[in-house]
Amino acid sequence: MIRRHDFNSAWWGEEVGIIDDPGLFELKADALAAALRPFAWAELVQPLSRLPARRRLAEAGFFHTDTQVRFRLDLGRVRPSPSAAELNIERADVAPFGVAPKEMRPFLHERFYALPGADAARVTARYAHWSAQLIRDHPRTCLRFLRDGGVQGWFLAQPEGSTVNLALAMLAAEAVTSGYDVYARAASEFATLGFRVGWASFSVGNTAVQNIYASLGARFVEPRECWMWIRDPLVADQQSPHEKGPHS
Repeated sequence: MIRRHDFNSAWWGEEVGIIDDPGLFELKADALAAALRPFAWAELVQPLSRLPARRRLAEAGFFHTDTQVRFRLDLGRVRPSPSAAELNIERADVAPFGVAPKEMRPFLHERFYALPGADAARVTARYAHWSAQLIRDHPRTCLRFLRDGGVQGWFLAQPEGSTVNLALAMLAAEAVTSGYDVYARAASEFATLGFRVGWASFSVGNTAVQNIYASLGARFVEPRECWMWIRDPLVADQQSPHEKGPHS
């Protein structure tokens, strides 16, 4: 009922779990504790309609870290402004590029700050790793935006049939272009590439992004709540060597 989250485990340097089946919380307390024991931390992300009783989550040691707003966007209806049309686009399959942590603006609305020791540098590193993975696996839908030769931002997406997961959008640290222009131009470019619908989610605390997608005509769907469990370090210290994970 809990599987290893490979990406977060690699980023964090310890075993991290992800819970796909809310039925986990129907287990007795000792069985639930045993299922969580191999992990440094674990996460449950579920639509509101599938979320277990919040009281039960709290009893199991989970706490609420974020609500993710989800949406779908008709890409063909987005009309970039004249200033957005002035942006130059590079696709990673035509002009390969990477994204270094120092080029990014800080990620301010991230639930991972709830983790002990997760500062801005460590959270930014997570998104640098994710950027590299998206660019490697889906270069055709990974875009870099430039104005007057200066990098303004990136929009890295993952194709899924006729739709595209608008996975990661970022402004460059030195950008002078608005986020709205980058998002609008990306949506238009994805439509040109043949995708009809874009979809993604973002933190409810990120009001700026919510306003951008609302202005682009997004239709919002059922949100998801994010709940996290973090292993008590005192309990971890009491584990015998064979109980500890490979990164302990």
